[in-house]
Amino acid sequence: MKKRAISITTPEVATIFFGIATLLMFFAISQILNMNSWASLNGMQSLSASLITVVLILFVMFLFFLLSVGFPVYQIVKNNLFIFIDRISNPDYMGWFGFNRNKKFYPQIVRVGSFGNTEGIMNDDDADAINDGRYTVTTTNGNQSIIVNDMLSSNIDLNNAVGWTLLKKHFGVIGFKAYELAVSEGKTLFKPVDKHKEIDE
Repeated sequence: MKKRAISITTPEVATIFFGIATLLMFFAISQILNMNSWASLNGMQSLSASLITVVLILFVMFLFFLLSVGFPVYQIVKNNLFIFIDRISNPDYMGWFGFNRNKKFYPQIVRVGSFGNTEGIMNDDDADAINDGRYTVTTTNGNQSIIVNDMLSSNIDLNNAVGWTLLKKHFGVIGFKAYELAVSEGKTLFKPVDKHKEIDE
């Protein structure tokens, strides 16, 4: 039997609390109905009508309680937001931020297999990627995750982004040689000011 990535999720906790509240509410309704029977037998029609009104109000409250719990739980499950809400308690799992060529984002929790192999899903298709261990990101709740693109076989390393690497390769330390190149080609936003010329004038 495989252990779960998260011991107990936020939707599960919310459902447990809702179940306890529901039991208490039905217990209160049963007590009110008993009081209503007693009031009816003793000819207290106004008290009986008030008790029935209270029961109806409790049922309406129950519907709103159900919506208040069900709506956020539904959104969490539908959009697979567990990675951002719940802490991963099983070290055999990790976060997966997947991007596909259609520019869609797929956050999920995936199992880590042999040699760092992770198996995620993008657009209802299986998508595997190797976690080479070089680069991970951390969510606000402390979950370790990797960034994946469906056109690459391993996770993305933002420290070695292709554009940044080429820029450093061609222009050296950013700010000096790049500025000199821009001045020589006349591609600066403003015309450079010659301080020596201003002093002479």
